[in-house]
Amino acid sequence: MKVTRFFLFGVLAFIVVFTSLSYADVPQMINYQGKITTTTGALVDTTVEMVFSIYDNLGDVTPAWAETLLIDVQKGVFSTLLGSIHPIPYALFDGTVKYLGVKVGGDPEMTPRKPIVSTAYAYRAATVQSGGVPCDDCDYRFVNVQGPDSVVAVADTAFLSRVSGTGSYTYSVIGEAENTSTGLAVAGYFRTSPLGTGTHYGLQATGQGSSSSHTYGVYGAATNSSTGSAYGGSFSTSTHGTGSHIGVYGSALGSSSSPTYGFQGYASNTSNGVSYGGHFATGSSGTGTHTGVFADGSSNSSSSVYGVHGFAQNPSTGDVYAGYFRASSTGSGIKYGVYAQADTGVGYAGYFAGDVKITDSLVVLGGKSAAVKVDNGEYRLLYCVESTENWFEDFGEGQLTNGRTIVNIDPLFAQTVNTSLTYHVFLTPGGECNGLYVVNRTPSSFEVREFNSGNSNITFSYRIVAKRKGFENLRLAKMGGPTPEQVAAEQVKFQAEMEKEREKIKLQRQKVEHERASLEQQNEPEMR
Repeated sequence: MKVTRFFLFGVLAFIVVFTSLSYADVPQMINYQGKITTTTGALVDTTVEMVFSIYDNLGDVTPAWAETLLIDVQKGVFSTLLGSIHPIPYALFDGTVKYLGVKVGGDPEMTPRKPIVSTAYAYRAATVQSGGVPCDDCDYRFVNVQGPDSVVAVADTAFLSRVSGTGSYTYSVIGEAENTSTGLAVAGYFRTSPLGTGTHYGLQATGQGSSSSHTYGVYGAATNSSTGSAYGGSFSTSTHGTGSHIGVYGSALGSSSSPTYGFQGYASNTSNGVSYGGHFATGSSGTGTHTGVFADGSSNSSSSVYGVHGFAQNPSTGDVYAGYFRASSTGSGIKYGVYAQADTGVGYAGYFAGDVKITDSLVVLGGKSAAVKVDNGEYRLLYCVESTENWFEDFGEGQLTNGRTIVNIDPLFAQTVNTSLTYHVFLTPGGECNGLYVVNRTPSSFEVREFNSGNSNITFSYRIVAKRKGFENLRLAKMGGPTPEQVAAEQVKFQAEMEKEREKIKLQRQKVEHERASLEQQNEPEMR
């Protein structure tokens, strides 16, 4: 039998069952109807073998899914369920147009292939019922859907959720996802198309409150009782485009005495894992400036302004760092653990109210001073004595016996210097004598004698100066790293970049605020 004519007159639709079963219980079949005639136009009235194939693209040779069925055709008309032998995978319909190919008997596949459009994606879910009995807790309604693009709108709003309540909790939307295997579980996934020139929000949230309770535009919480990471919120941007890329943009407006936070991070870990209230990192790719955290504090009041404010406490035995900064040793650029700047005479580049410990060299381009309070209440500066080499010195007193004595070098002082090399001793007599001199200098002692074989028994004071151990060969060493002029030039460049970035953020903030105000104005009638 030669069959060359084919007519599609039915609707292709997934059959769905409205029960409380899980997604896997929804049948993966399409209801399909058609009409077959012979080459002369006569209606076929017999059983024929038909091959149904679904293709990703119109010209594909290999189908994404295929099934062979024996079809009972009566007076040219047939009806069947595609997927009754080989269930159609849910993932087959990914939002793109698929194409249906039909082959009857020994004939080649009919052309052209028929596009499967929106009807094949239509899932409709009714109120959850169990055995025809309404749900036990009717405060909640669930829509069970299966497959991609389950809720689709041609324009405007694809899904509008609204709820009103007077109880403890009122949720407009609750998302819950479970994956007992190793795959991702996403309770809510939002994405915008790249088409169009308008502002694109993956998620836009606004929290409004008029009570003393907290108001959150977005509140994220995550729990992982195993070893995996837990993110209360994870935000990322694509690398495409030349505009500003902001992983998280936080803006807060307040007009009360309470604190206002553009962004607040909180973390708790009751085990031995690390807790980060906020963790910020940049990638290593690209040639532009990379800033892990950029903080800008502005105010026009008499209160203090902090670009960054750090506070830490640990009532247990662990160390506490209000601020911890470290520069990696990789790369050929200049390394700054901390770079702080303030104009001379108007403030402090760094102010420490407590002891300061430095584990390596201290290089000061200005003076090193001790501030000492005098009688009139002022603080006066006393300057350090500088030397061309690394000298340590100690002071002491001794007494001659019949014009001579041996002075033992303090053993603790001797551990800090190299007395095997030449060291210097300066003497000051405490009474009349012929003069004093030093002989027999050893690593542990030296001898003091009176000139002209004198036999005085006077006291004397001495000052001993020796090379610092480990730094014996340093003399007027060249300062390493960049010169002050190079640093100044680099910082001018950096500040210009930061000012440019600050201006971009300011414009972006103004744009976002304007768009937010427009959205609020548009949504105001609906919110009422």
